[in-house]
Amino acid sequence: RGSRGRGGGQAAIVGLIAYVAYFVSQYIVLLLSRVREYYADEFSALSTRDPNALAKGLVKVAYGLARAPQKEEKKDGLVHAQAGKALGLFDHAVAGNLALASAGTATGTRVTPETMVEAMKWDLWNPWGSWYEINSTHPLPAKRIRALERLAERVGQAPAFDFPEKRPESYWDEFAVDFLTHVLPVVCAAVGLGIGAALSQTMGAVSAMPSLALFGFGVGSLLKLVRSYPQGQFPERTVESLVKEIKVSGVRSVPCTLAGKIIGRGVPGLFYSEDLVIQDESGFMVLDYRQPFRLLDFLFGAFRAESLIGQQAQAVGWFRRSPRPYLELLRVRPEHVPEQRCWTYTARAIGAVLAMFAGIAVWLAGSAGIGA
Repeated sequence: RGSRGRGGGQAAIVGLIAYVAYFVSQYIVLLLSRVREYYADEFSALSTRDPNALAKGLVKVAYGLARAPQKEEKKDGLVHAQAGKALGLFDHAVAGNLALASAGTATGTRVTPETMVEAMKWDLWNPWGSWYEINSTHPLPAKRIRALERLAERVGQAPAFDFPEKRPESYWDEFAVDFLTHVLPVVCAAVGLGIGAALSQTMGAVSAMPSLALFGFGVGSLLKLVRSYPQGQFPERTVESLVKEIKVSGVRSVPCTLAGKIIGRGVPGLFYSEDLVIQDESGFMVLDYRQPFRLLDFLFGAFRAESLIGQQAQAVGWFRRSPRPYLELLRVRPEHVPEQRCWTYTARAIGAVLAMFAGIAVWLAGSAGIGA
């Protein structure tokens, strides 16, 4: 029996080591893939002796993959985007920030290099950009363009984009607060579990652990909700002004209103894509339509989204980047069809409160059992 126990323990250790090795190897593969992209850019730039042309071409490729397609392009848009990733151009999912900043070219608006640099500062300065990048096969486009601009100086060209070398402040404090906010429900649940364990040992309250863990999870979820979904005013903004925001992430948002024309779906060619794309005078942005249940998203995408395309509308919600810029919808008010509202915020608030009440109920039930 003892040898079997030791054998089982050794097998568990081997399994754990194998899992850790697999986990680490995945990130090594991603790192090598990103390094490959940098070397490919350098080889092309030095071969052509024109890094600026390659940098400008990268912007155009990013724009071509991520932009909202015209009607005749919808069928092939998703296929072309995936093909671009397979060919090693870059991951179109992280190129939205450049596309949105340069979208003025599609509307006849001139976009200056300075505007492009402003839009790329989030990639370069916000720690969340690096967090998303390490989980991607491709570097963030802004970092590739900056590397090409340094190559331009080596071959005697004046860089097309003037990247500031020094950031005005550290953004790690905002990152730390955002990360803590993100894990707050788990942290509060763990604290409740620890307090409950202590109470169960000292007072014999068996229900203390699950009840306080539930209550802590509810409190943490409610605090996270308040932090991630600021209420009050939703001032009108433009796409260009939003993509210049640096202190924003998937957790930290900017409440705002975008006014413009809904020009297509978030995923071109996908008939049940619930997300939409809105265009104003400065660019365009994905509208993230998100309901508490995925079935509701599917039904909206399949049966209602098409009626909004081509409509002038006001989109109210929370601007985020993760790393692509998008507006998480609270509501969208089209010109000629009924207003559409998302209930994710309300559902999460109700869920957090229910978790707190469930914790209280478990505590009371346990106390009643002990009293009996």
